[in-house]
Parts: sequence; structure tokens; C-alpha cells
Amino acid sequence: MKKHARQKAVAVVGPENWAREFLRLDEQNKGRDTFATFLEMAWLAIRKTTEPSEAERELIEARYMRCVRANEADVVRELPRYLATLLAAMEKEPGDYLGRLLSAIGKTNTWIGQFFTPFEVCRMMAQLSIDEDMAVAAIADKGYVTLAEPACGSGAMLIAAIEQLKRIDGFDLVDCLVEATDIDERAVQMAYLQLVALEAPAVVIHGNALTNEAWSVSLTPRAWAFCERHGEAFAEFYGSALRRTKSKSRAA
Repeated sequence: MKKHARQKAVAVVGPENWAREFLRLDEQNKGRDTFATFLEMAWLAIRKTTEPSEAERELIEARYMRCVRANEADVVRELPRYLATLLAAMEKEPGDYLGRLLSAIGKTNTWIGQFFTPFEVCRMMAQLSIDEDMAVAAIADKGYVTLAEPACGSGAMLIAAIEQLKRIDGFDLVDCLVEATDIDERAVQMAYLQLVALEAPAVVIHGNALTNEAWSVSLTPRAWAFCERHGEAFAEFYGSALRRTKSKSRAA
């Protein structure tokens, strides 16, 4: 008689319990910063699928594998479910889940004075500052609108702005290109993942908006949908971002 192995059920942990979960994973991961590992691996995995350069894709893959080797295998195996939970949460109720989590576990970058604006404040600012008539006029004139945030943090202001634009009758998110920049790579990764979850066309830049330096440029999957519809505009934004990069090896 054959014995059938029982598959261990994996509990789905909602965003409200992530702080506790990631602190648990830190212990399991021998004190390593597991949230930072999660952000980097998820960012690299998705970014690789959108990167047009084969050489750059190889660098991204190499960096991803370094992350795998640097962490406990059982911890690495747990991380994809947190990405799946983030995608589901953002689909149900968009918000700044990652920025809130970073603050909750006390891992903000105090050296650069990092502070994440509460999402409720971001929503209010978007409601006050976005002129729906101007957005409609811009789309009628150029066919698209753009959103730019030079210090994007985890992307909360952009998420709120996108949600406000979605209230416009007939608005199609493919007609909106987001340019998000931050000097902190971890913030870039958070913004990227949450914009991916929103299915927003975006160019996400790790760089310094004040000095116009850039060290990496990441495209969300939906950026290519914007490119198909607005190729000339996309080439201008993406090309400008690439020209700002200081290194040929952007993923290293």
C-alpha cells in the first residue's frame, strides 16, 4: 500500500500581521534583515522580466542569486507568499503597505531623515491637488498624462494620485506614465513593487533628483503597454532616465 505524503498547509498572513512575521523571519534568518531581502529579491525578479538588455538581465540574475545564497533556504522559500499577499491587498484596497511596514519594524533610514507620510494624508493631498479637468484636457491634447515624484519614498503619494485619477470617467491607466525617483534603493524597491501591484506604467529610478544622477532604472511590466500606445513619449522619458545613469553595470 502506497503512503501519500501530506502537503503542509501554509497560512496566508495578511498585511496587518506582517510586522510580527518579518521579525520572526529575522530570527529564523540568523538576524539578517529579511524584509530588505524580500524587497530586493521581489524587485529583481520582476525587473528582470521587463529589462530589454540581455547583459543587464544577466547582472540582475547574478544579484538575485547572491541574495539566495546569502540567506537561509527555508526563509527564502517563504518570501514569495508575501509578494502574492501584497498583490492581493493592493488589488482589494490600494495603500502604502510596505512603507507602513518599514516604519512598524523600525527600519527607516534615520541618517537621511526618512519619514513616510501616512497614506490618509497622501489621499487628502491628491484630492486637493489633482485637477480632473486639467487631466482630461492633457489626455485630449497629448493622449496621456504624467506623474513625477522626485523623492517618492515607498510610492504613497503616487498611489494616492493614481487612485484619484481613476475616479475620472473613462480614464485608462495605460494613458498615465509615472516617473518615480528616490535616493534610497530600498525606497525605490518598495515604490516599484507597489506600482507593479497597481498595474501602473512606471519608470522607477534609483537616483538623486537634485544632482540629476541615476544608478538604476526599472520599468514596471505595464510600462510596455504605455510604450505601445505612446511610443515617442515613452522613448523620451525612458531615454532620459537611462542617460542619467552613471554606471554601465546598473544592476551590480
